[in-house]
Amino acid sequence: MGTITTATKSGANAYHGGLFWYLRNSATDARNAFATTKPFQNLQNYGGTIGGPIRRDKTFFFFDFDGLKGVAATLFTPNVPTVAMRQGDFSAFAALKNPYTGFNPFTGNTITPAYLSSQALKSQDFLFPFPNYGAPTLTAANYRASFTGPEVHRTEEIRLDHNFTDSHRVFLRYENRKDDYNIPGARSALPPTTIGTSYNERRVNFWTAGDIFAIRPNLLNEVRAGVVILVSASSANFTGDSVLQQLGIQGLPPRGPINNLPIFSVSGFASDNINLLNPVNDGHAQLADNLSWVHGRHAMKFGLETVNFFVNRYMPNTSGIQVFGSFAFTGKFTGNAYADFLLCLPATVTRLEPFPAQYNRFHDWSGYAQDDFKVTRKLTLMYGLRWEYNGPAFALNDNQYSFDLATGKIVVPNQAAMKLFSPYFPTTFPVETADQIGTGRSLRNADKNNFAPRFGFAYQLDNAGKTVLRGGWGIYYSHYSGNIPGDLSRGPYAATTVFTNNIVNGVPQVTLANPFSNPGTPGTLALSAVTPNLKNSYAQQYSLSLERELARDIGLRLSYIGSKGTQLAYRRDVNQPVASTVAFSNARRPYPLFSSINYADNGANMLYSGLQTAVQKRFSKGLLFMSTWTWAKELSDTDDTDDFELNNTIEDTYNRRRDRGNVYSVPRHQWMNQVLYELPLGKGQLLSGWQINGLFNVSTGNWFTPQISGPDPSNTNTTTLRPDVSGPIPLPHTVNQWFDPSVFTTPANGNFGNAGRGIIQGPGYVLLNTGLQKTLRLEKLGLLQFVASFQNVLNHTNLGEPSGGGGGATGVIVNNANGGKITSTHIFPQAGSARTGQLGIRWNF
Repeated sequence: MGTITTATKSGANAYHGGLFWYLRNSATDARNAFATTKPFQNLQNYGGTIGGPIRRDKTFFFFDFDGLKGVAATLFTPNVPTVAMRQGDFSAFAALKNPYTGFNPFTGNTITPAYLSSQALKSQDFLFPFPNYGAPTLTAANYRASFTGPEVHRTEEIRLDHNFTDSHRVFLRYENRKDDYNIPGARSALPPTTIGTSYNERRVNFWTAGDIFAIRPNLLNEVRAGVVILVSASSANFTGDSVLQQLGIQGLPPRGPINNLPIFSVSGFASDNINLLNPVNDGHAQLADNLSWVHGRHAMKFGLETVNFFVNRYMPNTSGIQVFGSFAFTGKFTGNAYADFLLCLPATVTRLEPFPAQYNRFHDWSGYAQDDFKVTRKLTLMYGLRWEYNGPAFALNDNQYSFDLATGKIVVPNQAAMKLFSPYFPTTFPVETADQIGTGRSLRNADKNNFAPRFGFAYQLDNAGKTVLRGGWGIYYSHYSGNIPGDLSRGPYAATTVFTNNIVNGVPQVTLANPFSNPGTPGTLALSAVTPNLKNSYAQQYSLSLERELARDIGLRLSYIGSKGTQLAYRRDVNQPVASTVAFSNARRPYPLFSSINYADNGANMLYSGLQTAVQKRFSKGLLFMSTWTWAKELSDTDDTDDFELNNTIEDTYNRRRDRGNVYSVPRHQWMNQVLYELPLGKGQLLSGWQINGLFNVSTGNWFTPQISGPDPSNTNTTTLRPDVSGPIPLPHTVNQWFDPSVFTTPANGNFGNAGRGIIQGPGYVLLNTGLQKTLRLEKLGLLQFVASFQNVLNHTNLGEPSGGGGGATGVIVNNANGGKITSTHIFPQAGSARTGQLGIRWNF
């Protein structure tokens, strides 16, 4: 949740407006480097504006409409098993390990047909299309196809302005946004031929009112109030119950018409994780008052704001919900994850029971005072203080929970919450209520001392006013939302069970035929929790800039920008045993009654340093340009790629410093350029009014973490972890080998790996966009503009993130055949797309 600020035009005494139409069609596009053909797509963006008087000099209106309709293409490049692998033939791979004793299911590195699981064979037919690209042994992006889906988007907005007097004005604005679109593959890496298609819809309504009153010429008061309501949901043409029945996987009671799937994660291959829109109904109501007072050499501002949030979240359809089971195949048993899959040997099986909807509420207050003080003609000081109160969110039905480290008990708001527990949650598990840990129903104590001072200055270094030194420092607090109780909505209400599979006396404890252990079995119940004294983390931000006018309308700015984050939230598994040479057992856990307990706390930190050089020319004589180069480095114990508020889970619970490394999304270098030039071709309708524009951006890549999947050398039940690295990482930087994974090895028994977080730099990008515009001035009819623009006009291929067939947003699995291979274009959409063109026409009057 957040606050959205928008600015719109208002009406005037004369009618003014315009119409526009833009076309994006595959006829102007190029083929993506990872596609075998250029898909058809056709998107039309159209709309207009109109504004004018209702009552001259008093009341005005303004209306705009923006619509987009057509079909868009989605490219699929998943890793799928080879034809030979589908039949159990692994002769092209390393020798398989025999997981059994007394018999061998392999002949010549091929699984004997009698040992191929019928459930696995049905699952592979359901999940994976046959490869259609590359050599018969290729497993990286060996299926390539594009599919289209229809899209309809529209926005309507109307604004009314009324002037009571010259010093008192009010306005009212309403905006409605609608988005309807089909996503082939149901937002999954796998195509619609297997996963199907999802239907997605969003509805957003904004109401805003404002009152601006000039009490005196030097005293202005502004009141704003607003309400935002969002409704979104997804549906799909499958239900998990029918899929389980189709695959022959038994053991779950009927779940009803839930659009979700059993999740198969086979290391090195595409997963059927779907990412449908959460069914939500949320929003906020906001009221703010700002007073501006100019007195002598002081320009002061004071303000108060209150925001009431509501978040109604139903059981989501996202990939993180294992309501139909989640099966992880890591290579634990045979050394090859797909062989484990065909033998029906998951490393872990997760089961989650459907849980009730959550209706979360929380309230924010803030206030500030600031002053811009012109001390002398050359020196201006800016200083102020802000206070923020971010109330802990609670659930109206009290269906959230946490965990008490001191007692080893699950914590719920009150006795009434226990009535919502899953029927599968064992009554023998210890539970306590919020009053026993000294909190309210939110299970967190409010952080009430968030004072944020600010200071800045601007000093003119010369008498000509061409050189200025600017600097500033301030404290900025994080904001927690309904995301936290959303993370705490399962637990005893959903009875999440994680079972670790092993072969005992030659017999696997679970297979795909009947993989689900009884919910609530001791040692299998997984929990999440938040410290009851979770603080709003804060960052000190500071900067120093030197600005110099080089020539008329051309300026140079040199800047240092820094930020230091303190008491950042991070997560750790507080039920992880200490790494040891002793084999893992649940008895070694601090709380043996449970499985993992993902606990959020404060304590992480970050440090960002950036150097920036910018040259800018303001628009004059038909030319505008800006060029900015930034060098940046951010190191942190955690980042927000797993959770945008509570951040990542560290690998070793007892050593957070091991996770200090490069932050995924902060590239080391970025060079950004833009230019606009009115061509001086001559006078007259034919030669005048021509304008070209361009954007040229260059960036280095994001940072990735090597991981291995399958073994558990730490003996902590951690089967995806960082490896050892034996030296510098060779970087061929090719599509087939962005880095050399051979330098990574399995750590020694009893140890985590020595590889750091964020030590692999992914591909950067080079992007050139251009546009051409022709303006015709029509007597008494306004302006007519013709536009042609191209994104990635040179059709430069910007490679995507190195693949390993798993590992998450920042992790790369390095111990499989696809470790380090590139299977797609860049994750930044503008850089990742092939050349795309757009044609348009605008009429402004």
